Amino acid sequence: MSAAPADTAVQLPWLAPGVASLVALTRPHQAASWPTILSDPAAVLLLLRQSPHDQPPEPFQPLRHAPAALRRAHDLLSRPHAGVLNHSHPATRSVLRTCRAISREARSLAEKSGQIDPDCAAVAGLLAPLGWLALAAVRADAVAACLGDGLLPTQPDAAAHGHFGATTAEVARRLARRWELPAWLVAIVGYLDLPAALAPTFGGDPALAAAVHSAVGLSARRGLNPPVLTAGTPPEEALARLGLDAELAAFDPANPDREVECDCPEGANPYEAALLRQLLELAADNAERRELQLVPRLELEIDRLHRLLIDQRAGESTRLKAQKLTALAEFAAGAGHEINNPLAVISGQAQYLLGLEADPERQKALRTVVQQTQRVHQILTDLMQFAKPPRPQKQAIDLRDTAREVADSLAGLATGRQVRVELLLPDERCTADGDPKHLSTAVASLLRNAIEASPADGWARLRLDVAGELIRIVVEDAGPGPATNQAEHLFDPFFSGRAAGRGRGLGLATAWRLVREHGGDVVYDPIAGGPTRFVMTLPRLVVEPIAAPLAA
Repeated sequence: MSAAPADTAVQLPWLAPGVASLVALTRPHQAASWPTILSDPAAVLLLLRQSPHDQPPEPFQPLRHAPAALRRAHDLLSRPHAGVLNHSHPATRSVLRTCRAISREARSLAEKSGQIDPDCAAVAGLLAPLGWLALAAVRADAVAACLGDGLLPTQPDAAAHGHFGATTAEVARRLARRWELPAWLVAIVGYLDLPAALAPTFGGDPALAAAVHSAVGLSARRGLNPPVLTAGTPPEEALARLGLDAELAAFDPANPDREVECDCPEGANPYEAALLRQLLELAADNAERRELQLVPRLELEIDRLHRLLIDQRAGESTRLKAQKLTALAEFAAGAGHEINNPLAVISGQAQYLLGLEADPERQKALRTVVQQTQRVHQILTDLMQFAKPPRPQKQAIDLRDTAREVADSLAGLATGRQVRVELLLPDERCTADGDPKHLSTAVASLLRNAIEASPADGWARLRLDVAGELIRIVVEDAGPGPATNQAEHLFDPFFSGRAAGRGRGLGLATAWRLVREHGGDVVYDPIAGGPTRFVMTLPRLVVEPIAAPLAA
């Protein structure tokens, strides 16, 4: 006894595409051939079997899998004949006509709704009758008998069981599993008889399912879909899910322009086409070679974009830091001015009372008030230097001299803290156009910070480098460095990584402010496992040598 058509259909290794669509896949620019490929359900199915997507990709690009599809077609054509659709058989032509009618309607609905890629909808509609396609490939006469069965319009499952041994949906589901089709397509071809709202349960897209369900019902009403397929969602309900409930009237069954013809080329059997296998192999080799050449270019482009992203993030971080510190400077300037006025009144009144007071205890208390107002005044003076430093009085200065003077001025602090100061200076001049006092203050702030951060018997290093058009003043120390959560606040006024009361936290902020006034910058340069490092950069001033006078 011969096997039932359904049992034979689910054992198919593939549906063999027509010669025209396979040749179209071999062309380097398949996009121009997409209409030809889309007219052949077997060719589209071959492409989608290479797709790893669980959901419809955005944008929908099945042609990207053409090289793998060509290779699989070549291999399958090397095996015994199977899955060939006889386009000259009336039953096969009827099924293909249904595929194309649903595909066209699904595309139109996708374009109108704007929720789905039209190509994706067209493909899903084209393959919706997958069970019928597979049965037509193995027993076109059984398909013809079923289509002519009067039971089919009212009891389609019973008619299918009688002629095929299973329903067309069962055939489609089994093939979908064997062929490892994408989940979004399985939700269409295997579960078309269930409501579209259940599509996500099977890994599908509800909008795509609604478009196909609508297309199935509308094409049937227009007579373009014989009683081959019925959808689980009525057209009106499916259209409403797409926001197209008013569009139903736009479909005119009498409009001949919407008819879908099935012009199938004669002699389309790919197994009988001379040299087709050789053409597929050559095209697959060329496509893979093009991809191999493309990979290095794409990798270089990714590396370039990665570097640009890093540079952009670094620049953005620098810009945000500058904006934050500028805003803090403006606030500090206003606050310093407002505090200084009442502070002067408090100090003056305390000194006046001190001159009149004879009681020693009260005198002591008043002296404490005067001392603390003077301390606050000094803090405000330092704050104002950060907030509104005086205009730089620039001149050409050799920063090597500045470095030596700063190191000498802090020698006492270093000795008291048992820290060794190292001074590394180049032989060439390090000339900058700057205010000597301002730059000396900035360099001293960095070196003092390094000395105070270094442990006893540690070291602090001040080094000058010339790097093209920049001069780098590098200050390093043997301390543990700031904690990760402190790094972003290092240049904030009044922030100090040391214990409370051991620093005002204005040194780094003032250094940054003064150097920025000279067109330079100060940054913290973290080194994994290395010393704590701060780097000051300033524009280098190139001094032209004075030409010797000509001899008389």
